[in-house]
Amino acid sequence: DLLLEALPALAAGRLEPIPQDASGATYAPNLSRQDARIDWGSSAEKIRNQVRAFSPKPGAWAEFRGKEVKIWRARVDSGSAEALPGQILAIEPEGIRVATGEGSLWLEEVQEAGKSRMAAGAFARGARLAPGERFT
Repeated sequence: DLLLEALPALAAGRLEPIPQDASGATYAPNLSRQDARIDWGSSAEKIRNQVRAFSPKPGAWAEFRGKEVKIWRARVDSGSAEALPGQILAIEPEGIRVATGEGSLWLEEVQEAGKSRMAAGAFARGARLAPGERFT
């Protein structure tokens, strides 16, 4: 709505630019690949936000069976989890439910190193995942 109001005013020359106050600016360091690594001890919400923040580059990732797996889409599960962080709780056609430090997360889209993105359920079937295995 704001944009729809501002564009005609901008085109008509009725907007007056206001310089940004430099005293409120902060320095943001460059992110490293290690910053994108998932810490399964974090809350499900924090991990979901990390997945969103690092998409598309460099992509949030974890290790599974010694290989890097990027997590492209995930959603917070409403249930609680009584398992080690990173442990697979359930495998369903729509995804893989993984325990976190606080709650659990449904992985919806993943990518194994050197392969294309795929639905997490398809990855689980192809890799023959089993509940109890862990992402690290």
